[in-house]
Amino acid sequence: MAIAVSMTVSPHWRMLPKVFGEERAALMFDQVRQMADAGANLIVGTDAGVQRTGFNGLPGALTFYAHLGLPNHTILDMAIRRNAEALGLGQVTGRLAPGLRADLLLVDGDPLHDLEALQQTRAVFAAGRRHEQK
Repeated sequence: MAIAVSMTVSPHWRMLPKVFGEERAALMFDQVRQMADAGANLIVGTDAGVQRTGFNGLPGALTFYAHLGLPNHTILDMAIRRNAEALGLGQVTGRLAPGLRADLLLVDGDPLHDLEALQQTRAVFAAGRRHEQK
């Protein structure tokens, strides 16, 4: 198993140039881009639960990788399959395949073309049951 690297990106990543300065933020962005280009096993995560980072921030954090030029199919793979593998659950979940468990998110739009579609949740199916948003 390859070592996984999670950048724990905040959904507020666009504020980094204001916080750290344009030059330093560009350097940080470039370092992540270099890791991706070098084939690092990047996975997606957030610092959910810390100040100004709620548990609904993952879709916004994914746009960081699109900003770096990664294709959406790669970003979604990082967030789903690679995360499951990093947790040792790759033989249980992380992809749609016979015999694997899968929770599904139904959204308006196609996240392969626009990651913002992940912000437009229509339904969540987990453990074979539809769960309503409150």
